[in-house]
Amino acid sequence: MEDSINRAGLLTLSTYNAYANGLVLDVAAKMTSSELTAESGFSRSTVLRLLNHMFVTEKFFLACCQGRRQTFEQSPPEYLAQIVELRQAWQQVAQERQQVINSYSEDDLTKQITVAEEPSFCLARWQLLLQSLLHSAHHRGELSILMTQLGYPLPTLDIIIRFAEESGQTFPWLDA
Repeated sequence: MEDSINRAGLLTLSTYNAYANGLVLDVAAKMTSSELTAESGFSRSTVLRLLNHMFVTEKFFLACCQGRRQTFEQSPPEYLAQIVELRQAWQQVAQERQQVINSYSEDDLTKQITVAEEPSFCLARWQLLLQSLLHSAHHRGELSILMTQLGYPLPTLDIIIRFAEESGQTFPWLDA
């Protein structure tokens, strides 16, 4: 049997992804324009470019999973440059992703999806959804370092803390 992740697992990761992105945006909202656009040695060179790249990638892979033609915009529209507008757009993508995942059967998740035009590749729908979520986790790690260097450390983003909070518990090692 092929490796996969089921719908419940994808929904859990998608919910956590939206939560973690929200925490990052909460901190980014405290930053000045010059801090958001300060050049660094990271993959997208600024906090704002990293955030926009994460958003565009999540939107791209969601569109692919839905069979919608989508171009991978390297430069997102200017309206996404403001944190408030980026948050609203990202929340819409997160809600749409939750609805889409909820609508898929386990068989739908294993359906092969062709990504891009020439050259193209095919992967299972669950793999594309997982890519968008783990891609954002990777860049949240970069943002943690970059934002801390700029004087804006992120809160701890471990999913286990979210699991403890959702079950009505306090995570015991939060300050450890």
